[in-house]
Amino acid sequence: MTDQHLTRYLNTDLDLKSPRNLDNLAETLAKAGVSPLQVFQGEDGLHWATFETEMQFAEPAPNIEALLSAIEALSGEAKVDWATCTLREFNLGFEVGSGPWAFNQALSLDLLARMVKVEVGLRWTLYPAADD
Repeated sequence: MTDQHLTRYLNTDLDLKSPRNLDNLAETLAKAGVSPLQVFQGEDGLHWATFETEMQFAEPAPNIEALLSAIEALSGEAKVDWATCTLREFNLGFEVGSGPWAFNQALSLDLLARMVKVEVGLRWTLYPAADD
């Protein structure tokens, strides 16, 4: 079995939706090492944004810790922007291969408590292993 067919963690995105423009929040998070992948106003009139950390991680816990540190440091208008979001979600991406037989990665209670405090949810996205 080759490495590219093993189940592996890819990254964690931060997905936001808000009735308020998210450009200021995007600029603030970028200064903290959380880069915007997209920031736009949808046809629904709502503002959408997706972010990821500049640094890559082998597991979700340290990735989420980095995102939370940036979020917890928000102040002023950026904190107001965060509070007006109607969707705040960490989307954990995994590539699913044919092995290993079992695969797991944990999030500690302390980390989950920090997530609850900033009112961010969790979503998992599972991608099939890429064909060679």
